[in-house]
Amino acid sequence: MDPTLAMLMALIVIPSAIIRGMGVVEPWRAVDEGRAFAGHLVLLTGIKPDQLAGVFGPPTLEGRFLVSKADIRRRRGWRGVLLSEAWLDALAVVIAISALVFPNSLTSSAVLIAFAHQVLGWGATFV
Repeated sequence: MDPTLAMLMALIVIPSAIIRGMGVVEPWRAVDEGRAFAGHLVLLTGIKPDQLAGVFGPPTLEGRFLVSKADIRRRRGWRGVLLSEAWLDALAVVIAISALVFPNSLTSSAVLIAFAHQVLGWGATFV
């Protein structure tokens, strides 16, 4: 792979992964505090809003779903993993920085995978 292309992808991955990683902090906190609404669960699980009640049971009168992190991890699909795993975004940042500091074929390949993960993650947000 062209080193310039790998550098460009690394420079795109870093802010993308940071933004995506920060975006999942609040939904997980809402689950911990027992105030998870449909929007939180859609982000964390990838399950469509009209299917949430069938998967997690009906919400409370205030619209909150009483679920645990274990429930979410057990029932989420591939979209949920792409959307809500902060450690994958942190790993993407580490890979991108490694590709910038140590440019070689291994880091170029790794940054290509990290870039693909970011593209798929943002794409899953809008599907």
